[in-house]
Amino acid sequence: MYFPVLVRDRQCFRVNPTNVSREILSVAAPMREVVLSLRLPETWTTRVVEKFSASVRVIDCRPSNNGGIQQLVEINGQHELLKQIVEFIQDDENVEDAHIVKTKRGRILGVVATTDSTMCKIIADVNCFCLTCPLASLNKPDGTVDWVLAMPANSSLRKLLAKLKGHGIGADILRVARISDGGKLTARQRHMIEYAFASGFFEYPRRTGLRELSKSLDVSPSALGEMIRRAERKIITSYLRSAAA
Repeated sequence: MYFPVLVRDRQCFRVNPTNVSREILSVAAPMREVVLSLRLPETWTTRVVEKFSASVRVIDCRPSNNGGIQQLVEINGQHELLKQIVEFIQDDENVEDAHIVKTKRGRILGVVATTDSTMCKIIADVNCFCLTCPLASLNKPDGTVDWVLAMPANSSLRKLLAKLKGHGIGADILRVARISDGGKLTARQRHMIEYAFASGFFEYPRRTGLRELSKSLDVSPSALGEMIRRAERKIITSYLRSAAA
């Protein structure tokens, strides 16, 4: 009986169709874009929002050496409450360290090191990619956030939902669709990504942070973080689509 040829890593193998592994089949599986609506677990950010009615935005985050994460955050609240907010963050049980700079416009900028990295650990255990960061997403009026991911098959979605449920995080599926073309990078996005890459922004650990990078590119950290995420989405979408073809 003739078996088709499988080419892998420039080597040829005869493959029995009845014994093709799920891994091989998954290579040809279409990539899917999944949008989930979920309520984030209680963290120092949710506690700040609840106690002070302030808005908290995670501009950027990265893993720390102790298994937690470091977050570059922007907090907007009533000017007379800013001092209390800073002290509240520094005393939080999940915050190991906090470097806060209080501005004159009712805004707090700072870096918070936290031991709570539940969402990051979940995504690391599942075969999918974040196209948006749930920690950096704005809360909707009902307190939930939308999370956009790319994944190769429904099995990854089932595993993700099971992981979320295991941590007490409920999630509703808003949309599942074939992944679309992310389009080409604009000239500005390409320049920004190339500069960030050359500066060591994408290395682990990073040789330069978002704040230092934003100064060099003469743009605010929040605007730069959003531009990087949009560019990353285009790059990852293009890669995943070509890999699934």
